[in-house]
Formats: sequence, C-alpha cells, structure tokens
Amino acid sequence: MYRGLFLRSVSSWLRKHGQDIDYVILSRPYVAMKFINDLRKNSRATLLFYGVDIHHLRLREMAKVLGESPESHAEADEVEKIERYIWSMVDVIYYPSDQETAYVKAISPYYRARTIPLLGFRDFASPDEETLSSRRDILFVGGFDHEPNKDAARWLAKAILPIILEGQPTTRTWLVGSNPTRAVLGLASEPSITVTGFVTDEQLAEYYSKARVVVAPLRFGAGMKGKVIEAMRFGVPIVTTPIGMQGMSEIESELPVHMDPVAFAGAVLTLLVDDESWRRQRRIQSEYVRRHFSSDALRDFLAADIAP
Repeated sequence: MYRGLFLRSVSSWLRKHGQDIDYVILSRPYVAMKFINDLRKNSRATLLFYGVDIHHLRLREMAKVLGESPESHAEADEVEKIERYIWSMVDVIYYPSDQETAYVKAISPYYRARTIPLLGFRDFASPDEETLSSRRDILFVGGFDHEPNKDAARWLAKAILPIILEGQPTTRTWLVGSNPTRAVLGLASEPSITVTGFVTDEQLAEYYSKARVVVAPLRFGAGMKGKVIEAMRFGVPIVTTPIGMQGMSEIESELPVHMDPVAFAGAVLTLLVDDESWRRQRRIQSEYVRRHFSSDALRDFLAADIAP
C-alpha cells in the first residue's frame, strides 16, 4: 500500500504499476475524466464510480430557479456528455438515491448502477428522551460557496425567518459552514442571524447539541443531501424541502417537507415550541438513520463489488 505518495505524473505511475491495482474508486465527473482513460489503458482494475449526484441534472434545476440562459444550457450539456462517457467506461456506478440510479439504468440497461448508502456512521445520538431547556436555536449547515446553499441561505433569511420571528422573536439562526460569500456574510446584518464560517468537527457537534431545529431550505439540487442525514444522526429534528429529501422517499411522508415559505416557517415554529412533536420526530429520524446509514450497512454494500 502506498501512503503519502506524491506523484508528478499519474499517467507514468500507472504505466509502471497499473497491473498491480485491483480496484479503483473514482468520484466526481471532472476528476474521474482525468484518470479514467489511463486506468483502462494500463490496468485491469475494476472501476467503481461514485457520482455524489448527477451534476447535469443539478445544473438544469439550478437554471430553472435562478434563470435559464444559453450559457447554463451549454454547461449542463457539456457535463452530461462527460457523465455519460464515464458511465460507459466503468464497471459499477454508485449514486446515493434510487432516483439517480433509476435514471442511469434508463440510459442503458447494460450499466450496473447501484444505490449506495451516502454515509456510514459508527455512532449516533441516543434516541432516549432528553431535557429540551438548553435547545432553542435554528441551525443551517452547508458549504456556502455552493450555489444551492447560497440560494437556500438567502431564501431562509428573506422569506422564512421573518415569519418565524413574528411567533418567536428571540430565536437565533446559525449559518454554519465554510466559505461564506459576501452575500451570505451580509445576512448577518440581521441581529437574529449569525454566520460562523468554517468550524471543526468538534465545534459542529457542539452546534448540533444546542440546536432545537435544523433547516435545509434547498430550492434546487440533485442527489441525497448529507446535511439532512447528518442532522438525523445528531438527533435534531429537521425541516426541509422536497429537494432536501431527494432519495429518502421511505421517510418523506413522516417529516415536515415544504416548498411554501409559510408552511416551512410553521413547521419550524411547531418544533420550536412543541416538545412532544420534537421528540416524536427525533425518534422517527433516529430509527431511519440507524437502519440505513451505519458503517456496517456501508461495508456490506461494498462487499458485493469488492472481493475480500
């Protein structure tokens, strides 16, 4: 096994060592495209592609919300060509939602596409009852250089939080995550909003431990959302949109999922003040995430494609 190996040229390294490789996991279209031809040429390795989400579908959805243009169509078309090429070149295709897996299979019945657990946790928040007196705030977690998260932060601040503050005027909202843009930082001009920037894993866990409600007000995007699963793992009830619940149809009907800002705000207000609703949703989420996103479930899934 090579540890900490710096390569000036992956191509030349593969020419020398490619036959020693049994399996390769590739991820993200633009990254995979850099290596896939050399891997096929210089090795007999089984190529596994983890797509995270189908990028060209996300780009098309983003354009519908933010405004379509010749440039947006051209970018989505180019990414679609890349993704389809990668699918044709690999042995197994992984996406974290059933919808994306079905989309790939519809392109070609010869593709081996499987729905992979997005995350594999070793530990989870206790589903036991807890005192809620220390929990009072709203939390939104994301990388804020990512367009879906930037748009969600703006929509939350402008369309949803004013309604929430009418009912609970002392509620504070925390926008936690790396690379906040100038526009996102500007949202902190509202006294009820704090933008933290990057936090460590330990600090993030602390924010979850104090949050009363997690929100994921995404208006576009593709694939299963790690932030939604993470909230479930930490045992904090979440309010999101149909975009935020992509790939989780099994539980969608049991959670507050709203595209209308008034309904979204109403669901948050319920969880802020109703302890029984809070505990009931926590139990539902905890059972779901333990069943689908444990490290054991992920290991067993991969074992079907990687020989021991």
